[in-house]
Amino acid sequence: MPVGCMLDVLMTSAAMFAPCVTSSISRSDNFEISAEISKLCCILHKRNESPNILVAASTLSGSEDLRYFPLPDKTLSWPTEWILTALEHLHRSIPHSPGGRRDCSISTTMAVHGLLQILALSDARTLQHQPSTEALSMIVTALPVMAPSSQIISHLAFLVFSRARTWYLGPNLRKIMQQVSVWAHLGCIVSEMEQSHHISHYQELGVYLANVSEWRPFIKSDIATWIIVGTGVKDWRGFVLPSGRFVSVIRSVWLPDFSPEHEKFVTLATEVWIFTVAALSRVWQTFEFSTPEFLRLARCTVSTALRVHHNRIPPAISSDLRRVFSRSLGESLIQAARRQLIY
Repeated sequence: MPVGCMLDVLMTSAAMFAPCVTSSISRSDNFEISAEISKLCCILHKRNESPNILVAASTLSGSEDLRYFPLPDKTLSWPTEWILTALEHLHRSIPHSPGGRRDCSISTTMAVHGLLQILALSDARTLQHQPSTEALSMIVTALPVMAPSSQIISHLAFLVFSRARTWYLGPNLRKIMQQVSVWAHLGCIVSEMEQSHHISHYQELGVYLANVSEWRPFIKSDIATWIIVGTGVKDWRGFVLPSGRFVSVIRSVWLPDFSPEHEKFVTLATEVWIFTVAALSRVWQTFEFSTPEFLRLARCTVSTALRVHHNRIPPAISSDLRRVFSRSLGESLIQAARRQLIY
């Protein structure tokens, strides 16, 4: 039997047992398995072996539980071209449904899972190579968070998209990513995960995309998620440790002409609160209630306002500052309500 056929049979058979094997090993062992698979597939790819082998081998790397996913404190340095080749092969092998939509089988989902895990563990420098539109179309299928069982694959997709910054610049890739609302999906994932390294990746990407004219409108359309992730208002908690990146995006996207009198802030938390309230005030001035973002924005605004009235904001913020900016937000909300009554 030819070597390629033997490997194909071996990998396909082994993949059947992948779920029960990878769910019972440690993070370090899982990383080593991914490293060995990546090394093997790089060699096979150079030999021009069948993409089926690459797909079958990658299935062995999928971790079924977030607890067993090796956090990215170390990365793989092997080239990732073979992963993109395997994703393109998967894309071609999926039949179209009558409506033109592609339906992924369980085995295809497992393969995408495995490929994404290795891609997520790869060094960020290896992600600068832009994928084809076919490969990207397979990656975006992992974004929606629909059930707990899909959480791990969405987690992997987040780690890939938050670090592969050059992907956002290619016209064809950008078109696909904007059509499927990649930025909105990343915000949904990071707000559900609530892990510090997710928040850091999300904010770094936000700073980057805020300076890309084609992406700025997509960031601007979802201030609620940016505030929820950046200030921890989702669960009525006190302020999380804010980041200067959070304020820089608020300044450049929502408040480019805003210069508060108290420009020299006592603390970063004071600056975060002032810019958060000012940005919400600006958004409500022109907000249309018919948009689907209404409930999320309202929830974010109420959570932010309650911090003021129940002293859940840092004591360094003076009562004068609270009064000035709280009044501004209140006036914007009243104006928005009046516009709604008129229409």
